[in-house]
Amino acid sequence: MSGLSLRNIESIVCYSRESIKRWYKIISEALPRPSFKKRKTVAVDETKIKLSGRIVYLWAARDIKSGEIIAIRATIELYRRDEPVGTLIRNKMVKGEDWKEYNTMSVTEYIKFIRGVERIRQIVK
Repeated sequence: MSGLSLRNIESIVCYSRESIKRWYKIISEALPRPSFKKRKTVAVDETKIKLSGRIVYLWAARDIKSGEIIAIRATIELYRRDEPVGTLIRNKMVKGEDWKEYNTMSVTEYIKFIRGVERIRQIVK
């Protein structure tokens, strides 16, 4: 399971990080580990749920032939439909607010590597 940081989950469900870690361990042990093999057809399905007033999308990937669940991912709705995500992230960078939760770790590291925040702030000046 992936997609939400402990901080994101904590803010949504109002439980401590330790409680969330214990819950995650129980759930991840209950789900079987997917086998690493070539697959001809994979289906991805999503559903959205509301937790504490926030929309959370749950994604699942399944092997069509065997029915095996390959991956589960959860993501938070990041933006209003009329505001592109890129604009939201750039505005947060310019204002000095936390923008990292809206990106994967690899994207965040790359933005740091190229000094993206400083470059965006220079453009906006």
